[in-house]
Amino acid sequence: MEFEPTPQQRRFIETSVRSGRFSDEGEVLREGVELLRAHEMAEWRRYEAWMEETRERLRQGLEALDRGEYVQGEEVIRGAEERLERFRDEVAPDRNGRP
Repeated sequence: MEFEPTPQQRRFIETSVRSGRFSDEGEVLREGVELLRAHEMAEWRRYEAWMEETRERLRQGLEALDRGEYVQGEEVIRGAEERLERFRDEVAPDRNGRP
């Protein structure tokens, strides 16, 4: 595998090694990859929790329908769109809103 860091990244890597925190450049890169992996896993867990909460709300909504309790469809869609937008803003603001 090849990796060509930007000049700024190269300076950061070199400074990190010179500081003694890391023994070599590979260790800096491994730590960076591990941090990215941990971040991605945390993001995925948040997404899964959101999906579980959404499923539960749907279940509750279906039960309410069975009891004859309901609201107009436009109101439901508007609320779902607002909730999805808030989720996107929280989870992936730098990915054009995609979870």
